[in-house]
Amino acid sequence: MQRDTGSIARSRRPGTQSIILAAGIVFAVLLTITSNLLLVRSQADSTVLAQALRVEARVSELQILLHRSEASQTRYLLAGDPGDAATLRETAEAAMPALSDLQTIVAGDPPGLAALQDLEPKIRDSVEELRETVRRHDAGDHAGALALVEHGPARELTREIHATLDRLVRDQRRSAELRGSDSAKLTFWLVAVRRLSVVALIALLIASIIIMRHVIREREVALQSLEIVNAGLEYTIAERTAEIRRTAGNCSPRRVWDGSWNVGAFGEWQAVEG
Repeated sequence: MQRDTGSIARSRRPGTQSIILAAGIVFAVLLTITSNLLLVRSQADSTVLAQALRVEARVSELQILLHRSEASQTRYLLAGDPGDAATLRETAEAAMPALSDLQTIVAGDPPGLAALQDLEPKIRDSVEELRETVRRHDAGDHAGALALVEHGPARELTREIHATLDRLVRDQRRSAELRGSDSAKLTFWLVAVRRLSVVALIALLIASIIIMRHVIREREVALQSLEIVNAGLEYTIAERTAEIRRTAGNCSPRRVWDGSWNVGAFGEWQAVEG
């Protein structure tokens, strides 16, 4: 009965170890997947946030250029300082390259790119009107320059440009915030699964250690039982050997030749004994 129980335990133990091994592999793969997803998600969120910050920085640069152009125009018309005229020309020339850089940054955002493409003719017209105002002032047509400043389309164009740029910044911030909110939810579940996988792996490791200790104890018990059985066998063999020797000593033949029974001598011994 004990042998049957031991054989059943031994037959079940490899199945338990196989289940633990398979579960460990599953949780290890799950841990790897969740870690990679967290890394990829974090990189994607960082990319979106960095793009939003770049857009905001470029928009600020473009708005500063437009404000400097307007301020330089006003100061030049009032004071006639050549330095203001030079500043106006520099800022006007830098406006279109700044807009081009901004379009390159938002190339992956079709609505934002379309809005910037609509701004391109407005910025060009605004800059051209600023230059025309300076040309009229330099030509001595001060009244015409002031009339162009007061009634020209530059002010309305400037308001539309700034409103579009502000809306672009708000859209970028809203997109980054929405993605951050979705990312926070997904990150919560990924972290939960990752922690669960770690806890499960630790539990499987502890279970494996417990099973190995149990196996070692069973092996020690089996070895002790085997030693007892071997000792009993040795004692039995010794008794049988002693009994055979006693029996052989009582009825041994008179002649033994070459380590085997001498048939003739054994026959003679039987006749005499008879």
